[in-house]
Amino acid sequence: MSEQDPGLSLREAREAAGLSQKDVADSLNLLVSNVEAIEANNFRHMNADIFVRGYIRSYARFLNLEPQPLLDAAERQLRDKSPSADNEIQPKAMSPIKPQHKILAALVIAGVLWAIAVVVMAPDAEADAGQAAITEAHEA
Repeated sequence: MSEQDPGLSLREAREAAGLSQKDVADSLNLLVSNVEAIEANNFRHMNADIFVRGYIRSYARFLNLEPQPLLDAAERQLRDKSPSADNEIQPKAMSPIKPQHKILAALVIAGVLWAIAVVVMAPDAEADAGQAAITEAHEA
């Protein structure tokens, strides 16, 4: 087992057990492409690092291998292979909010608040009609 190459160690153990990548993927509920990526030590193209560690741990246990040396080697590779600036996703610069949009937003908010105030503070017409009926009944 190569402590420097976790993917090679897993592939060799899988082949020694007479299993295909599909067998492993089906048993661990992984995509075959994830098994291929693990065996190729292509961790950067997989999900977050925490998933990579979980996949390696599960794969090693499935093959009755000690997972920690493989995890340590994978961790070194993840640390050493930082993505180049070309492949790194750059956050999109946010453009400033235009003044006319601020005014429009303020008018919409003011309109909503006005509508709420009208509904909450408007006299209840049914209550007024009921009160008038009671008053007339007492006067008669």
